[in-house]
Amino acid sequence: MKIIKILLLLLSCTINLVSCDMDVKPENAVTFENYFRTDKDLQTFLYSIQDAYRGSIVFKPQAIPQILSFVYDKLDAYQKTQLEWTVSDFTPMHASTNWSGIYTIISLCNTLNESIEKANISKDRKNYYYGQIHFYRAIAYFKLAEIWGECPIIKSSRTITSLAKSSIEDVLSYSQEEINKAIDLLPLGGELKDASGKSVIGKEIPSKEIAYALKTDIYMWSASVLKNNELCETVISSSTKIIENFNYQLENSPENVCKNVINGNGNSSESIFVISFNHSEATFNFPLVATYFVTYPLNPKAGRGDVKHAAAAILQSTVNNLYPGEWIGTAKNGIFKGDRRRLSYFYKMDDIAENDSLNNFTLGYAYPYKFRNVELQTSSWNLGQFRNFSCDANIYRLSEIILLRAEAYARLGKNDLAIADLNKIRRRAYGDNSADYKSSEGDLRYAIFKEREKEFLFEERRYFDVVRNGYWKTELSDFHKDHMTQADVDDGALYMPVGQGAFENNTLMTQNKYWLSRY
Repeated sequence: MKIIKILLLLLSCTINLVSCDMDVKPENAVTFENYFRTDKDLQTFLYSIQDAYRGSIVFKPQAIPQILSFVYDKLDAYQKTQLEWTVSDFTPMHASTNWSGIYTIISLCNTLNESIEKANISKDRKNYYYGQIHFYRAIAYFKLAEIWGECPIIKSSRTITSLAKSSIEDVLSYSQEEINKAIDLLPLGGELKDASGKSVIGKEIPSKEIAYALKTDIYMWSASVLKNNELCETVISSSTKIIENFNYQLENSPENVCKNVINGNGNSSESIFVISFNHSEATFNFPLVATYFVTYPLNPKAGRGDVKHAAAAILQSTVNNLYPGEWIGTAKNGIFKGDRRRLSYFYKMDDIAENDSLNNFTLGYAYPYKFRNVELQTSSWNLGQFRNFSCDANIYRLSEIILLRAEAYARLGKNDLAIADLNKIRRRAYGDNSADYKSSEGDLRYAIFKEREKEFLFEERRYFDVVRNGYWKTELSDFHKDHMTQADVDDGALYMPVGQGAFENNTLMTQNKYWLSRY
């Protein structure tokens, strides 16, 4: 019950939910005074931070802006309203506005940070918990910076006064400071121990390696947003640490990526930071973009022709353009030469395309098959229907780190090194060097962007890749292409608006300039 009281207090005191008078504390004062005495107390509280991260960032039901930019050819009427924004409906009602869940993570971290010294545990164990706190604060402020840009920085659990937003530069700087502290304090993955001294198995608990992956991401974003390419050197050093100093290896084929990484149990040599799937979170539609495409064969109750009626659909011709290749012989009995992601990310597409009767059912649409492990409905009225994917969330994997390093090299003009990294991913996709990058392909940075688009299809990374690289004019919606200006972007159009809840009892809160004009 003590931990529940603490959580309730923190939830009610978060700056973005409601105000709270911390001078009134008769019952909970005893809780704070007497808790956090043992390693187990700290571990239990750390679990609440991890759960808040899962619920507020990883398995968050409301996924805009993640879903603002994904590859498709058809949307149903509802999705069109949400995603194909027009001048009239490009308004805050269609955007993520609620950051309170992320601030809950921060509040929990601040409370634990202020309580560790009460515990009668070794210095190493204290450093472990401090390292965890720094990691989760780093990722929380990084996500705030990615999605909203400016935001308040709260460093104490006792902060209850009105707070103005800090600049993007300050938010990212604080996130950088936090992740560097985490790296200094966190042990390697193989040295992680729980409160009872047992080794921690899996890739869900932040370790030094995972912190390096987050650092790579934070500094890559910072280099772009702050227009400071010198930060790319840090991206290169942190990503190289992962690539060369730890025991990560790329899976040897796209099929093994699907089997062992996307639909595996987190033990793949390519996986770095993996949040395990929990059946109770299945109603959160994770990953949301992939669920839009679900039809045959992922839904046992769906027929081949139901692909035409899915919330989103992608044409076989689009897939062919993304993943080119040709068959020597037939799709059933021949040999495929080309980008093998086409064969693994989509279900028997070429076989179906060669069969006129089957192709008539699909009207030329493909069956996405990258995410394959599914949860089925168990209630009587929809028994056996698709419920959700039961796939773990791969937050970071080696292929992403390699392509981030390639981008950093390209930004610094170190093209030979960038091309070498880009071709590592292409050679895995093709099985040989036949698709190695050639100067005739044009802009190297754009080629790296497109490689990320292909490698992480349906994995909800593309919007942030677009924003980071400045491709919003050509890679987002028609609204962005036809109506958005650079002045709009400078005023914060690519960030989400601050939700109304953040203004309650905070007289210093302000809306960003662009979204203020849209209200």
